[in-house]
Amino acid sequence: MHKTRGENLHAGVFGPLRGLSLAGLLLLIVGLLTTPTRADASSGWELIFDRPTPTFNGIDFVSEREGWMTAGAGLLHTTDGGATWQEATKLSGTDVDFADANNGWLVGLSGAIYGTTDGGETWEAQDSGTDVHLSDVAAISANEAWAVGTGIGFSDAIVYPFPGALLHTTDGGRTWADVDRPADSWFREVEFVGQNGWALGSVCPPDPDSGYCRGDVHPLLLRTTDGGATWFESDPGDISHLVFVDANNGWAAGRECATFDVCSTVVYRTSDGGLTWLPWPLPALDNLQALAFRDAQQGWLLGQDCFSCPVQAWSTADGGVTWQRRGSLPQVQQGYARTLVISGDSLFAVGREIALRSTDGGDSWVPVEHPAMSFTSLSFVDRSVGYAISAGQVLRSDDAGWTWTSVGPAPVSRSQVLFIDRNVGFAASGVCCENDVSRFEIYRTSDGASTWQRVHDTTAFGAPDIYDIEFADDSDGWFALSSGFVFTEDGGSTWREEPLRTLGDRIIDADLAGAQHAWAVVQPSTFGEPNRLGHTTDGGRTWETTEVEGLDQVEFVDGDHGWYQTRIWNDGLSQVKIYATEDGGAAWELVSTRPRLAYIREMTFVDAVNGWLNESRCDALSCTYEVLHTGDGGRTWTSQLSGELLTGDLQFVDAMNGWLWLDPRRGIGIGGGPINRTQLYHTTDGGGGPISVFPTPTIQLPKVGAALPNGGSNLLPFALVVGGLALSLSAAGLAAARYARRR
Repeated sequence: MHKTRGENLHAGVFGPLRGLSLAGLLLLIVGLLTTPTRADASSGWELIFDRPTPTFNGIDFVSEREGWMTAGAGLLHTTDGGATWQEATKLSGTDVDFADANNGWLVGLSGAIYGTTDGGETWEAQDSGTDVHLSDVAAISANEAWAVGTGIGFSDAIVYPFPGALLHTTDGGRTWADVDRPADSWFREVEFVGQNGWALGSVCPPDPDSGYCRGDVHPLLLRTTDGGATWFESDPGDISHLVFVDANNGWAAGRECATFDVCSTVVYRTSDGGLTWLPWPLPALDNLQALAFRDAQQGWLLGQDCFSCPVQAWSTADGGVTWQRRGSLPQVQQGYARTLVISGDSLFAVGREIALRSTDGGDSWVPVEHPAMSFTSLSFVDRSVGYAISAGQVLRSDDAGWTWTSVGPAPVSRSQVLFIDRNVGFAASGVCCENDVSRFEIYRTSDGASTWQRVHDTTAFGAPDIYDIEFADDSDGWFALSSGFVFTEDGGSTWREEPLRTLGDRIIDADLAGAQHAWAVVQPSTFGEPNRLGHTTDGGRTWETTEVEGLDQVEFVDGDHGWYQTRIWNDGLSQVKIYATEDGGAAWELVSTRPRLAYIREMTFVDAVNGWLNESRCDALSCTYEVLHTGDGGRTWTSQLSGELLTGDLQFVDAMNGWLWLDPRRGIGIGGGPINRTQLYHTTDGGGGPISVFPTPTIQLPKVGAALPNGGSNLLPFALVVGGLALSLSAAGLAAARYARRR
């Protein structure tokens, strides 16, 4: 059967880390090696692909030709004005800034600071003296720099006072001092022009009775005119994205509210160094994302007219009094443009899955060439050929995943894909909130993703999660959605919709067992009721369901052989059990009981005897992961891989040839995990026998002051968290990031 799994996020996975402190899990973020050179296939699992993810944040040019840009767990470098970028070193960070061609700093998570004095040839870890997550850095000279940030660790407890940092060095980073700042304040932006500087953040005075912040948060701007020797406070209003071109002239994005819930997006301008700010309304602009100014008159911004509209460029020639609409950023690159910078005659817009360049003032935008890549869907059709979705592009590999080439845009930017042979494939996605209506779309290609045709479009399911895309043969296939099923019996020409009715309330896992046979795990909406195992023998027209306590996943390889796993909690510990059937579900047998605290992230079989588990075991401080293999239908399991970050997707085309895609979105952390690298492991012998050493070393934290040469294999103690860090996050929410995208 041709099969892929989509994102699977449901309440049944909250158990493994419920109630546990997650602060120690910060040490799990990384494990970065150099990209391997293609070699003959080795025994066991082999790392064949390793790239930073396309989550760009900081970007800085030291000249019109040379610049630096952060990308996931990779620092990129350009020497041709930004047309092409190469990975310089496996450093992860939130912002990078150079004082000159040689001296620069990179800041990141948990107080991480790295400095270079040789133009990026080597980077040295510096002791910041804080664990605060740093978000912005301003390099003044070879010896002086400032850095700001807020938030600490991954904890399920609210930390108060809110942690913040305003750091300063005058000796090239050998020592950093946390400068005195107003009580209960924290900062996210810092900028300097000569001796004039600004630090933008927030302040929340404590409630007199409780001593805690009660949500009365105010914007706070600190200003200095003497290089930071003294700072003055002001309340600038609701602003962000500070841009100053000289000591007096500056701009910021902001909102102006007539009432509590009636607000408009504006650009604020100051001509007195930030003492006063005047709002300039922006017509028909709901979301202002980034600002950049070349001088006191000429500037650009990026924004959206509506939530689902393309990101648009605007320009001004009169200091922001009036704005002219320019070009749209390419639709396949839609995301959040965190940063807009000017270098020479070029504009650069970077953000999540966005790295674009304009050389005509914003009228047209083209993607820059870079090594970053992040799969959102993966489908191998045989031992050599596979397809993937990355940043809105369809990629194809003809060498088992060692190299990938774009074959064109995806029909929907963040779609799930399944190819049933080298040419024929399907892509689908929920489209949210277009004209206030959500829908589900299916596309088909018959020429290897060169062209796509929309073959189904429905609003019956809203914009659902996709849990399974599967074909029993060239004709019979289905999409299992969180709210129902869509079947085809003619290879995708026509489709039959089966929304959830008597079956249950929400599908959390599903599997096709033949042309008309399918199984599903259904989660009821009533809290406390057990999940149900659903079975259809007529293509989803009718279903029979059975309550199964702790039911979590189901897997079938044909009409007879299948497995499901349960997880039962006793005395605060979970116990996972695997059951098997050889007669199509008429009888089920307990075949395996997993160790206490084990959690099966994924279970996949290719035939009646060969299967694999991606299993995690967590305590209060950390999690370890294992890939295990069975050759007897699940009765015994043998370890093949073990390590800290085996969070991803197992896919096999037969009992010997398979892939383990390490998906950074599935790691433990805020918003689905700190963004690091996309890695792909491959086996040609079913994973081989047990091994004692994981193919990539376990985490090794570099000593402070240890030089990290470009391309070295030293591993780094921090990773980039994108989109802002929450100060409080429950352990249950973190553990919920269970994705079951399987093949």
